[in-house]
Amino acid sequence: MKNANLFWYLKNVDLFQGLHETELRELATMVDERLCHKKQLLYAPHEDKEEVYILKKGEVTLYTSKNGKRLVLDVLGPDSIFGHLAPKPREMDHFAEVTEEAYVCVIPLNHFSLLIGQKPKILLNLLNILANQIQDYQHRLKISAMTAEEKVIAFLESRDKPNGSSLSKWFPRGKLTHAKIADQTGLSRETVSRTISLLRKTGKL
Repeated sequence: MKNANLFWYLKNVDLFQGLHETELRELATMVDERLCHKKQLLYAPHEDKEEVYILKKGEVTLYTSKNGKRLVLDVLGPDSIFGHLAPKPREMDHFAEVTEEAYVCVIPLNHFSLLIGQKPKILLNLLNILANQIQDYQHRLKISAMTAEEKVIAFLESRDKPNGSSLSKWFPRGKLTHAKIADQTGLSRETVSRTISLLRKTGKL
C-alpha cells in the first residue's frame, strides 16, 4: 500500500500542496488506499464513520433521501475531499455512493485532526478548498432559478471548466450521462434528453 504511486498521488493532491517530501512520506503511513466498486456505499446517514476521504480516481456521489426521493448534493471527481471534516465526532447526514469504480485514500479522523494541528499549511489548503466549494454551491443556487435550457447549458459549461487540479489530466471524471445531468440540475431525465436534443438542433450545443 505504501508505495511510490501513493506518494506521487499525495504530492499532487491540492490539500497537501506545500508539504516537504519527508512530511508527505510520514503522511503516507497514515493513509489507507482502497479500491471501491460501483454502487458501493462508503457511508450512510447516522453512521459514526470517523474518517476523511480523498478521491484519487473515479467518481463518488453525495446525496440525501427523503420519502424515497433522492436529492444529489454533489458529484465528486479526482482530488475531492469529503467525509468527516469536523474535528469532533458526529453522525453523517448524507450518503456517499461510488458511481464509477474508484480508488479512495482514507485517513482516520484522529490522525487528520492531528495533521491540521501540527501543519497549518494543510489547514490553509483545506480552508481554500472549502471556500471554493461554497462558491460552487452558490452557483448552483443561481442555476436552480433558471429555465431547463439555461440549467443544462450552465451545467455543461461549469463541467467543462478546468478545476485547477493537477490530477484532473491524469484521472478524468466519470462518463457524463443524461441521468447524471438530471440528478445535478433537478430536472427529469426526459427533460434533459429533450433539452439536449433541442440545443443540438438549434446549434447551441
